[in-house]
Amino acid sequence: MKKIMLFVMFIGFVAFPMFAQEVEPPGNWGEVIDGFGSWFGSLALIAALTIFVAGVLNGVLKVTKKFPKQLIAWLVAVGLACLGNLINLGFLAEATWLMTVLYGFGAGLVANGLFDVAIVHAIILAVESALNKDK
Repeated sequence: MKKIMLFVMFIGFVAFPMFAQEVEPPGNWGEVIDGFGSWFGSLALIAALTIFVAGVLNGVLKVTKKFPKQLIAWLVAVGLACLGNLINLGFLAEATWLMTVLYGFGAGLVANGLFDVAIVHAIILAVESALNKDK
């Protein structure tokens, strides 16, 4: 019983400071849309945006099977990565097209829950270093 109480107290002490954080929400939708470039700041943010957009598309298209849902998420992720490269947003502004497509595919893998962001990022960096070794 003491171990259980100690565990509950530990969880309470860890979680309590998180509840004390104060976050200022955006005042209107204009502030959210103005920060559009920040949505492309990292692989994790593109994966999160992919989950949202793919979920909306799956709902609108009434997709129920698992593989088409994953395919839509991969296509959305690659499309978002290409959009970020085209209009020079986020970390993809200076990337080559091959790396942009790889990051998009990686964001699709993360959005589908197949891999973790750190693993996908490490794989993409390894591929990038292998491609740049010849130069």
